[in-house]
Amino acid sequence: MFDSVISFLGGNNTGKNAIKAILLAGTLSIVVRIFGFVKESTIAYYFGVSESVDFYVLALVFVTFFVQPIGGAIATLLTQKYIEISNFYSSEVARYIYLKCLILGIVCIFIILLIQSFFITIPFIESWFSIKFSDLSLNYIYILMPIGLFSLMSLINSSILMAKEQFNTYSLLPIIIHFTTITFLIFSPKEYIFEYLLIGTSFGFFLEFIISKYCLREIFIKLNLNKIKRKSREFNKIFKSLPNMVLSGTIMYGCLIVDQVMALLAGDGAVAMINFGNKVPLGIISIIAILGTILYPTFIKHAAMSEYNELRKSFLRFSTISFLILFPICVCISFFSDSLIKILFERGAFLSADTIIVANIQTLYLLFIPLSVVSMISMRVINALENTGIYLLGNSLLLIMNIILNLYLIPIYGIIGAPLATLISYGFITVFWIYKTNQLILSHT
Repeated sequence: MFDSVISFLGGNNTGKNAIKAILLAGTLSIVVRIFGFVKESTIAYYFGVSESVDFYVLALVFVTFFVQPIGGAIATLLTQKYIEISNFYSSEVARYIYLKCLILGIVCIFIILLIQSFFITIPFIESWFSIKFSDLSLNYIYILMPIGLFSLMSLINSSILMAKEQFNTYSLLPIIIHFTTITFLIFSPKEYIFEYLLIGTSFGFFLEFIISKYCLREIFIKLNLNKIKRKSREFNKIFKSLPNMVLSGTIMYGCLIVDQVMALLAGDGAVAMINFGNKVPLGIISIIAILGTILYPTFIKHAAMSEYNELRKSFLRFSTISFLILFPICVCISFFSDSLIKILFERGAFLSADTIIVANIQTLYLLFIPLSVVSMISMRVINALENTGIYLLGNSLLLIMNIILNLYLIPIYGIIGAPLATLISYGFITVFWIYKTNQLILSHT
């Protein structure tokens, strides 16, 4: 029975193997997300929807803003080239491409960190901060700043784990951050609990990087600096494609955080409400995202071998099945939104009045999940076909639409306007992704 279901969902042998890997890695991701919910519940218990959580969320956004655009771009391009070079040329050459990309990422993030350090010393920023967060110190941001470096290196390391199809290790790594943060909060002195939250978060990202590096320890054996310095045609391709990918990634990440930033328009505690309201949906998305992670190497192999008909079949199959399965599930979960928020967060400083608003926010984000997953699959195919122009155009349209809708809806509906803007904008852009991805594949056949 189980094998029959796998065969129906996966189609050919490649698809069936992908389904099995998705199910196993997805199960591990669920475990990780459970720890993530425990972490968020612990934060809610101690801080509620206070300005401390507003600061914590916005500070994390600030120090990691360019990690996803830069690290994600390098990781996406590196995964593709690592698979191609390892399969069709040499694993040794692939290892040195990885090391060059890692060095490039470190240089980029150091420059970003220097710019950010200068940015927060601007008098206008200091003045705004002292008004918005009168009980907190701007210097707290420096505790979180190393996260940018650790997170970027972990992201690049994870791209190799994905290329080597070590999906289980890839799925489990984020649990370290959750476990470390929870531990620091539980054992912190009461008078320094916020400081321990910041330190525990930074230390968690550091441990994640160390363990990801350990998982790739064979790559660092017998390094030859002359080979790292040697010019590489494949690395040059990555370097040339990087500007478009970074710009597109910056826009895409901006789409993900625009609700949190725009929530400032809705008053104190609004950022915290968005943060707690999107935890369950983002948790579900992070679990389902393993689908895109596992399918991406398959898409790359189809594209590399010019198997465009198989690529189109895989794209349409997984996009359709994902939407048809996820939409009714998310609708059903949304009926229990109040109960979920009560179970996860309503204790300590998190009050019943907060539950009502946060539950409504969560409902709208739940309905956005199927659209997000279909968009993710489309973008993986576009990346495999190396068309950064469509990628950039789609993300630009999404960001512009989301910002305009936020500016229009938040004054009318308050904080509920932010997730509503996301749902509407993703509805339009998902249609765009499906159409453009299908056209792109057909243009290669």
